[in-house]
Amino acid sequence: METLTFDSFTKNIYIKAPLEKLYRCWATKEGIESWFLRKAQFINKEGKLRNSAEQIRAGDSYIWEWHNWDGQEKGSVLKANGKDFMEILFAAPSKVSVTLEDKGSAVLVTLKQYDIPTDEKIC
Repeated sequence: METLTFDSFTKNIYIKAPLEKLYRCWATKEGIESWFLRKAQFINKEGKLRNSAEQIRAGDSYIWEWHNWDGQEKGSVLKANGKDFMEILFAAPSKVSVTLEDKGSAVLVTLKQYDIPTDEKIC
């Protein structure tokens, strides 16, 4: 039996859509804003904003804004293979990975957040 921990979690969902479309929904400004975020900016290594349909790449940074929350989340893209996997630094030092697996009639989307601190910083 697996021990319960609070330093990571994994969520899985099957979605009936082409794998390429699902990757774009995670890896482009227009994609992630179409379903998840109010506003997203992806900045390449040279400090230039990626256009709305351009896919993220390792070394990019991001600024995300959610619906119904005034704050921003800033982080970096650690890995992005352009096909079925990406990993970002999210709420540092935490990381989030998204893996897409074609299962024939649907795509299995696996989101994993890990390296979550188990102690709060006390100011």
